Amino acid sequence: MSGLAGELPSIRTLSAQDLEATSATLVAQVSVGDYGWVWVQILANPDFELPGEESSPPSYWAGPVFLEGEEDPTVVEFLQRAGYQEPSGDYAAYLKYATESQAGWVGVAYGQTLTGVEVRDYAIPLTLSYWLRPQYAYGTGVVSAWGGLVEVELVVAGDLRLVRYLHLWKGDPPPDSESVRYVNGLKPSWQLWSRFEHDLTSELEDMFPQVEYFSISALRLGVLIHKQEAGLCRIYWLFDRVELCKGEPGVYVYFEYRRQGDSDWVTTSPIPVSESGQYQVTVTGLAPETPYEFRAVLEYSEGILYGEVLTLTTPRYPGDVDGDSRITILDVRLAFQAAKGLMELDHAQMLAADVNRNGRVDLEDVARIAGSLIGSPLDGTEDP
Repeated sequence: MSGLAGELPSIRTLSAQDLEATSATLVAQVSVGDYGWVWVQILANPDFELPGEESSPPSYWAGPVFLEGEEDPTVVEFLQRAGYQEPSGDYAAYLKYATESQAGWVGVAYGQTLTGVEVRDYAIPLTLSYWLRPQYAYGTGVVSAWGGLVEVELVVAGDLRLVRYLHLWKGDPPPDSESVRYVNGLKPSWQLWSRFEHDLTSELEDMFPQVEYFSISALRLGVLIHKQEAGLCRIYWLFDRVELCKGEPGVYVYFEYRRQGDSDWVTTSPIPVSESGQYQVTVTGLAPETPYEFRAVLEYSEGILYGEVLTLTTPRYPGDVDGDSRITILDVRLAFQAAKGLMELDHAQMLAADVNRNGRVDLEDVARIAGSLIGSPLDGTEDP
């Protein structure tokens, strides 16, 4: 899915910076508008719609997985059900769970195994959202806590970790441990749909601040119960619109440049952009003392935008005061005379003689030019 609104992106070509004989830095001012991120749905069948018939298991959601101390539930079913005023579509997921287990934490869940959901940068947003509806409870006098569960399974630095959003209807959440992180969610409304959304990236960064890479391996929906004594307990819970989304940059920026007079553009590699600001690329392999045209380009889902075409002219090689593409004793003499105030250089000569880039020609420039290999062509070729 993509959360695109009305503000369009824009791009403006700015003046080139850091001009050298064979390179230049091209700069663009970019506004991403409402297209900074494109949201990609990771889960399959999040709305429990396909295929769908009353009381059939929802496609893609497998289980049950027994949680905590559960070994032999009396009833466990995960069905597609209609008729509950679903927030979307015709069906919701209906988890039926009955247990007569001994005292302690027990639970069941159904889930999807996920592959390829990798996060290498906490700047990439992940969001988790869902709708919950507690529907039926019986025998809750034997329990001290119970609620609906949304569980995210992670592989962090090679270890399996769980992040649990436990929406308790009654009691307190299970204790935290080193390998399992519990996050107690808000209490949903009884027999009414309640929507919840989590900024998963920020929460995972808080939990694992030293980790640069992790992957999401599964997501599960279930119920957790803490029994204070043995006895029959039934909990029926509904889920819908379960969405795990990963943001991808929605804008790409690159530059095109060419010698003045040429028909074909040279294109730089695209830069993925999710925030407005200035972006730049240094291009190399330019010819000295040569005029070039360049422009910034923005691509997004609705098309391509071009910035204004600007021009730049590359300077001579540093030290090549006379412009013959080599450094000789004549370049040293011209720089020395300019440093002593015995002659004035034109603009191109001034740029070539100012080797230390301090805005003037001085004896340090002379020494640097003299220290270069006298007579060596600046393009690396040998004398004929």
